[in-house]
Amino acid sequence: MLWTCWNNRCRPKAHGAPGFHFEADAPVCPKCKVDARSEERFKYLITPRKVIHYDPPHPAVDGVGMGYVLCSKTPIFEVTVRGGQVSGEPKAVNCPQCIADPEFPKDPIEMDPSRVMLLIPKPIPAPCKGCK
Repeated sequence: MLWTCWNNRCRPKAHGAPGFHFEADAPVCPKCKVDARSEERFKYLITPRKVIHYDPPHPAVDGVGMGYVLCSKTPIFEVTVRGGQVSGEPKAVNCPQCIADPEFPKDPIEMDPSRVMLLIPKPIPAPCKGCK
């Protein structure tokens, strides 16, 4: 399972992004050795991290993925229905199996904005006139 330790002592750099990310069976930080199960006050110090899978780019259509996650070839729909997350941006991916796959870009380059397709959902209307 993927975890994040929010202890400031585990921060990767002095002024880097907060949170130290690690993989373990239990919520025990390998750096500071804090066990989130040991005391109630540490319950929120080490939190589970959402896995973000990689959707490889479509070879013929810019800004569109292949429609499956790289690590298991599972269709995106099945992954997202179960609460999973998927991205076509390699720098956002944290799934260890996707990253280890030979098809995963080993040297992700900066994303070319001309190749990005944005899907902006329409706002859902309020159910009644008095609701906001």
